[in-house]
Amino acid sequence: MNIITGSSRTGKSAIIPIIDYCLGADKCTIPVDIIRNACEWFGVLFDLDNEQILLCRKEPGSRSSTNEMYFSRDMIVKVPENIESNVTTPQVKNILNELFSMSFLDLDPTTSNFSARPSYRDFMAFIFQPQNIVANADVLFYKADTSEHRQKLINIFPYALGAVTPHVLAARQEIERLRKEKDKLTRDLNNIKDVAENWKQEVHSWIARARELGLTTYTWNGEDSFEQQIYQLRLIAQKGEEESIISANNVKDVSEELTMLRKEEQEVSSKLFASQKRYSEMKQLSNSVGQYDHSLQIQLNRLDAASPVK
Repeated sequence: MNIITGSSRTGKSAIIPIIDYCLGADKCTIPVDIIRNACEWFGVLFDLDNEQILLCRKEPGSRSSTNEMYFSRDMIVKVPENIESNVTTPQVKNILNELFSMSFLDLDPTTSNFSARPSYRDFMAFIFQPQNIVANADVLFYKADTSEHRQKLINIFPYALGAVTPHVLAARQEIERLRKEKDKLTRDLNNIKDVAENWKQEVHSWIARARELGLTTYTWNGEDSFEQQIYQLRLIAQKGEEESIISANNVKDVSEELTMLRKEEQEVSSKLFASQKRYSEMKQLSNSVGQYDHSLQIQLNRLDAASPVK
């Protein structure tokens, strides 16, 4: 742990924002006036195990931030006298994510609630403890004062602790892919079932129509397979107009079927009428209860108003 101390107005509060800004922060929070007026570029030299990395970012001026950055990586990095941008902020983020071996898989593929792939930027909350965080009893982590950063912190915590590994993320990704594939296959299966059911109904109607015209004596008994019905339709399709024989049995069968359908229609109509009547009665009862409740409320209000008089 490194603790930054010093006299007042010596730039202590600018160190953390400068490091954060050079590490690709979305917004420059470096204090204005003296420091920002005196600097055209801000930079941080990182000394790693076997190399050094220099990250510099241009002072944004009146803007909240800028994507102009300078990146250098070598065994020993020499800070140039004149800095010119050679990389953008998104490119630096990709380089550092790869350098820190961050997973390319989403933390939670089932939701979009700040659960995208982890980034080194998510770990900034564990690195810095500015004075305002230290003095705040209700906040423990850097930039956890907004709902967005709090949710990101909640999502990244298991990954930061090692409880969720890249292997687990890959397994979650595969589970989500299989779930989506299963849902798609289920929808396709339901669509096929609907089409098949509509086709069966259409076959029934064509057979009934053919029986009316005397082209067949076949009657579906509810047990014949769909293939048998298709076979009957093929036989019907091979017949000509001269082969139509309208018999009394055909007319009788059609008449009985029509009578049965009309009877079913009447039963459905009766049930519908009874349900509509029941619905109207329940609606009237509900309105009456509402009016009665309103009346009771008025009486209670009057009693409350009369209580002080008593």
